Amino acid sequence: MLRIQTGSLKGIPIPYHPQPGLRPTTQKVREAVSNILRNDWPDSSVADLFSGTGAYGLEALSNGARQVLWVEHDRKLVQSFRRFLKDRFAERESSFQVLQEDTFSFLKRWTGDPVDILILDPPYHWPFREELLSRLSLSGIVGASTLLVLEFHHKDPYHAELVQQRGFELLKTYAYGESRVALLRRRIE
Repeated sequence: MLRIQTGSLKGIPIPYHPQPGLRPTTQKVREAVSNILRNDWPDSSVADLFSGTGAYGLEALSNGARQVLWVEHDRKLVQSFRRFLKDRFAERESSFQVLQEDTFSFLKRWTGDPVDILILDPPYHWPFREELLSRLSLSGIVGASTLLVLEFHHKDPYHAELVQQRGFELLKTYAYGESRVALLRRRIE
């Protein structure tokens, strides 16, 4: 069973029904990332793209994020997650939004302000890594101070040269078994 790992909502179960193509981030990795971001979460605006079960965004909400946006293309996952949020966190509805949309379409049409933290957890072995970075560099969701948190499989590296070519700076990479988490910022020249 998946649970929120950190913050004021620690221990609350997250609905999860296994299905092909859904790979929830392990609790160990989410806890580690939440601890890395513990000083960044409070009062932040967060977008969780490729959100799946919504676990990363729930960690943000649990740790004091002011606003959380989840973006997921799978209709069933979105419906289930919306029900969960409404049943469990109705009093905080003004703090979050769940969109059913393809991430690339979402990035292209974004017209709001940049977010403080952008969580990216695309499928492992996903062939569109370079395109994702290119689209992020063109999207208004990424500002000069936006912290990008990118989870990926160790065989799908987002190496520093690729990141720099797409207009970002690789701040740090963390290793957790087969998973890697990279922290990125827009490169200011």
